[in-house]
Amino acid sequence: MLTVVCEAPGKLRAEERAVPVPAEGEVLLRVRRVGVCGTDLHIFAGRQPYLSYPRAMGHEVSATVAEAPGGGRLAAGDAVYVKAEGITLDPAAMVEFLAIGARAVRRAQVQAGQRVLVIGAGPIGTGALPFARLRGATVVALASRADRLAFCAERLGAAACVPQGEHDAEALAALSAGEFFDVVFDATGNAAAMERGLRFVVHAGTYVLISVVQADIRFSDPEFHKRETTLLASRNATANDLATVLQAMREGRVPQGLDTHRMALAEVPARFPGLLDPAAGVVKAIVEC
Repeated sequence: MLTVVCEAPGKLRAEERAVPVPAEGEVLLRVRRVGVCGTDLHIFAGRQPYLSYPRAMGHEVSATVAEAPGGGRLAAGDAVYVKAEGITLDPAAMVEFLAIGARAVRRAQVQAGQRVLVIGAGPIGTGALPFARLRGATVVALASRADRLAFCAERLGAAACVPQGEHDAEALAALSAGEFFDVVFDATGNAAAMERGLRFVVHAGTYVLISVVQADIRFSDPEFHKRETTLLASRNATANDLATVLQAMREGRVPQGLDTHRMALAEVPARFPGLLDPAAGVVKAIVEC
């Protein structure tokens, strides 16, 4: 089977590997789609703190059942993510990154009527935004790229979108009656942005860091205590979060077609580096296997 390996930061190689042989009672899956996560981009760039090389990237997968033991719940040909009945392969490959956003929203206990700010409009930020909206919050997006802000407004229903820059604090203050935001999510993957985001949290508000970086994060302690801020880290998803996303998909409450770019698995070594180019306008990419 064709496998793409990241041998070292910036270096991808395609190779053939043997098809796994399922043991008794196991199911063999044929991967059909892989969503490109921000984590994959960070692995390629050498900025992911938890992993070593070489590494076969890709953890946002949808698949079909190739072999299954008789008498079980799965049969050959079934489309699966976490047994994603009623979900086709493309949206099933989106479940994992959306679940990370859904978990962050759940951990922050976002409530109807709250003002929420999502900083960073890559895959993870765009995963948190719709689930904050589904809880009845008014959600504002802050990002450096105009194309991603347009995506948040047109596809995800952000109430307002603010370009990151010299006057963004004034714009955010104007959108929040000078009080800023009950919940702020950082999904920038940038240490300086993570440190700066605290200033946009309302008194007694919550600051959620979904970003993971290879750096120490520092805040002004007087500022942190003055605001009585609740600080949370969020990076995973549980079975409950996956179920939340799948149910929202089945009910049509999550926009379809969130991918902006596609490529075949064999094209990955040549085309993957281009996903890091802001000029390419990538928000979410899918690999067809």
